[in-house]
Amino acid sequence: MNIEALDIGKNTKNKIFHKHSVEIIEIKQTIFYDDPIYFKSGNNKYMCIGKYNRHITVILKKIGKRARIVTAYPSSKWQVRLYRRKK
Repeated sequence: MNIEALDIGKNTKNKIFHKHSVEIIEIKQTIFYDDPIYFKSGNNKYMCIGKYNRHITVILKKIGKRARIVTAYPSSKWQVRLYRRKK
């Protein structure tokens, strides 16, 4: 998937960090440098699973070549298995 830039609101960034303990650098590394897998989840929304120190799942909305981060969290066991199967 061709993503050139990420948009993330301040409230979203705070929620992701405080609720899920995921830092923005993990999201950026996962999307831009890991070659993650993507699954369409409806209306320009995608689930992205990748690995940067640990498996991370990112839900994003694609707008042109930009992606707005909806949420991100440590991947569940089934998401890690799915990632490994697809790689």
